[in-house]
Amino acid sequence: MRQAKVHYQGWDIVPFAIETADGNWEASCELEREGPEGLETFQGVSANLVHHDKERALSLAVSDARRKIDDMVADPVFQFGKHDTL
Repeated sequence: MRQAKVHYQGWDIVPFAIETADGNWEASCELEREGPEGLETFQGVSANLVHHDKERALSLAVSDARRKIDDMVADPVFQFGKHDTL
């Protein structure tokens, strides 16, 4: 279930949560921003976080997405989902 967007440092964080078979909640986020060629969407940015409380799962996923944005701001070469192997 898609939740309201959270705005952070020029990005829209789009959290999602689904209820698991065992009654927990699994949440993750996508990122969106307007780029030179229109809307850019980055899927699978945050980890899939599981918690028994839906709001807590969403909060954890949004916090993880914010850390990823902070990493990118600190290192503009940073790419989502890729680890540096120099």
